[in-house]
Amino acid sequence: MSINDLFLSIISIYHLKAAVISRLNIKFFSIMISIVLSLVSYGQDVHNSQFYATPLTLNPALTGAINSQCRATGIVRDQWRSNDVNPITTYNASYEYKFSKPGDYFGLGGVLIQDQWNPGTNTLTVDNFNAKAYNSRVYLSGAYHKLLGEHQLSFGVQPGILYRYYSNDEAAYPEQYDRFLGDFDPNSAGGENALFSSPQMIRFDLNAGLEWMADFHFFQAHAGIASFHLLKPNQAIFSDYKHRLNRLWIMTAGTKHAIGESWSIFPNIIYMRQGKSEKFHFGGGIEKTLGEGNWKHINLSGYARTSGALIGILGMGYKNFDFGFSYDAGLNLDLGPFAIDKAFEFSVVYKCNFDPELPSFYIPCNRY
Repeated sequence: MSINDLFLSIISIYHLKAAVISRLNIKFFSIMISIVLSLVSYGQDVHNSQFYATPLTLNPALTGAINSQCRATGIVRDQWRSNDVNPITTYNASYEYKFSKPGDYFGLGGVLIQDQWNPGTNTLTVDNFNAKAYNSRVYLSGAYHKLLGEHQLSFGVQPGILYRYYSNDEAAYPEQYDRFLGDFDPNSAGGENALFSSPQMIRFDLNAGLEWMADFHFFQAHAGIASFHLLKPNQAIFSDYKHRLNRLWIMTAGTKHAIGESWSIFPNIIYMRQGKSEKFHFGGGIEKTLGEGNWKHINLSGYARTSGALIGILGMGYKNFDFGFSYDAGLNLDLGPFAIDKAFEFSVVYKCNFDPELPSFYIPCNRY
């Protein structure tokens, strides 16, 4: 056998091995990608540090529970960027409108939530296989509010869809390696990998919740419970697999107490459970009313999470806008003995046609 024949034989063996590995990677990845995203989706499933800046993701019964005619909310969360793992960015936008009538009122709105791994750096990797993941949820939200003297009972529902998409445009497979170029040819067909071309999933979803509120003049109180993913939709993107999305339970309670004419405090607790994972948040803050000028109020609050994270929130009100900035940090032993999870959030809330004569029951938190 000549040297040239020996070289070609080695190349053929390499390509055969590469093809086998590639097929194994696809089967392995098809299982792992659904598992990984399910974990990520839980971590991002209504998991904002500024809990009450996104009331429609806290409880559908809060739709329209505002002291204005309408409310629009936007919030951005960025986490894990400082660690040697792929960061996740979450976007949340909602709008709600109050339809008032004597004694009772309705609230109608919608909410959009999207999680994504930042393009270019946030990728799932199996050898040369890269896939960018996008996880979106869109809901129509409605609630009925019954006034009973100093009390209010609310019931809300949220029908919507779950949408998940994986983009593997930057993927490179062994079959695409060109031995004459000495590199991967992105224009070359990926063989069996073409079967794994940018899969997606669309499922129907349903959420519901109950909320109690009370206004005792010198303080306000609230308590609620909500269940998300009531139908436990199949979140697997491959037809051969079934991976049910666990129901997410959220329970909230809190009060707001006036201290003098311009100060107030607001303790709150929030409990979340999904599958075997659970989180408990407790804390509160203090708010200063600034008067009748353009600047309405300023507040500072802090919360602790049972996982070990600490959360700090700064909020300010200007005209019809509320602005919030939060930072939270906590140990993540899965990433190392001294790894710190860090997350930033920025929120904007706009309230239109404020009217003090409208029903004044609204969730008594630091703002909104």
